[in-house]
Amino acid sequence: VRIEPERIGTVVDEEAATAQVLGALEGLEPVAMELPTQVEQPAIYAADLQNAQSQLTQALAQPMIAQFEDQEWALDPATLSRFITTDAVRDGDGVNVQMAMNHNEMTEWLRQTYSGLVNRTPSDATVAWQAGEGLVALTPSVSGATLRSNAFAEQVEQSFFGDQASIEIPVVVTAPEIDSNNLAAMKINSMLGRGDSYYGGQQWDRDHNVELGAQMMSGELIAPGEEFSFNEAVGDITASAGYVDAGVIVAEQATRGVGGGICQVSTTVFRAALFTGMPITDWEPHTARLGIYENDGWAAGFDASIIQIGSDRSQWGDFRFRNDTGGYVLVQSWTSYPHVIVEIFGNDDGRTVEVGDPQLWGSGQDLEALVPRTVTYANGDVREAEFFSRYRQADS
Repeated sequence: VRIEPERIGTVVDEEAATAQVLGALEGLEPVAMELPTQVEQPAIYAADLQNAQSQLTQALAQPMIAQFEDQEWALDPATLSRFITTDAVRDGDGVNVQMAMNHNEMTEWLRQTYSGLVNRTPSDATVAWQAGEGLVALTPSVSGATLRSNAFAEQVEQSFFGDQASIEIPVVVTAPEIDSNNLAAMKINSMLGRGDSYYGGQQWDRDHNVELGAQMMSGELIAPGEEFSFNEAVGDITASAGYVDAGVIVAEQATRGVGGGICQVSTTVFRAALFTGMPITDWEPHTARLGIYENDGWAAGFDASIIQIGSDRSQWGDFRFRNDTGGYVLVQSWTSYPHVIVEIFGNDDGRTVEVGDPQLWGSGQDLEALVPRTVTYANGDVREAEFFSRYRQADS
C-alpha cells in the first residue's frame, strides 16, 4: 500500500481578478494583467494517512480463512479490497481517515460465492429395527444449512479490519425430521403387528415381483397421524422399476400384467396391520378366491388387493392404514423363500387387539368371509371393525 505525497495547489483569486478587470474596463484601458492567485493547502496530508496505511497493509498481508464444518476457504485480500470505502473526517487533531466496506455489495458477493458451497437440505436418517438392539440408525441424519450472508459480511468486515481471525460461516440450521442423534423421539419401542404369507410353488416371474415388492416396501416410515399407502411405499409398478409380466386377476379376469403377484405383499402387510389395531382406511379383498393365500393356517378373508391402472392415481386401488399411536411407525418386510414376512414397529400405547376367526358362508369359489377385529384402548374405549370379502369364480 503506497501513499502519494500531498502537493500544495494554486488557484486563481477570482475576487481580485474580477476587481482588476472591472477597473481596467472603467478606465477604458486594455486589459492586460497577471492573474492573481492564492495558495491552496491539501485537504489531506500524507501524515494523515499513516494509520490507515498501516491498518490496510496488515489487512492485505494474508488471506482470511472462512470455515464451515470440515471445509475451509481462503478469502483473497485483493478481492475483498474491491469493497473498501474511505471517509475523511476532520477533527481537532487533524484528519481522521475511516475505512469500511460496502456492506451491500460484499453481502451479495458472499451470497453468490458461498451459497452453493454451504446451503443444503436436511437429510433424514434411515432406520431399522434389529433384534436385541431395537431401533438403530443405518445411515446418519444430516442437518440442513442456509447461508446467513448478511451476518457473514459483518464478520468478514470485523475480521478484515481487526485481528484477521478465522471466520465460522454463519448459517441457519434446519433439523432433520428423523434425527439419528435422537431416535428416542420417534417413540418406536415395540413390535405392534406381524404378518406372513406363503408364495412358494409359483412361476419365477411371480416370485420375482413378490420379492421386489417386499424389498421396495421395507423401511417405510409413517409419521404420527399420517397414513401408510401401499402404492406410495412400493412406488410405481412398472417394467422400468424392475417388475415383469406375471399372472394377475383384473375384474374377475385371469390375465397377465406387469407386477403380477404384488398382491402377495399387500396381503401380508394387511395381515400385519390387522394385529396392530391401527385404523385401516382403505382395503379391498380380491374378487376371486386364491388358494395361495390360504396356507400356513390362514383362512379366506385375510387378503388385500391393490391395482395401479391409468394415469389418475386417485382411482388406483390401494391398501392404507392410519398411524394413531402417537409416535412413528416403521414397516419392515422381506422374503425368506417360500414366505413373505412383514413386521410393523411403533409406540406401544397400551391397546390390545383381538382378531377373531373368520365367519364363512358358501364354499369353493363362491364364498363369503367376515373377519372381526376388536381394539381396546388403554383408557377403556373399544373400537370394533369387520372386514367382509365376497369371492367369485375368476374367468380364465
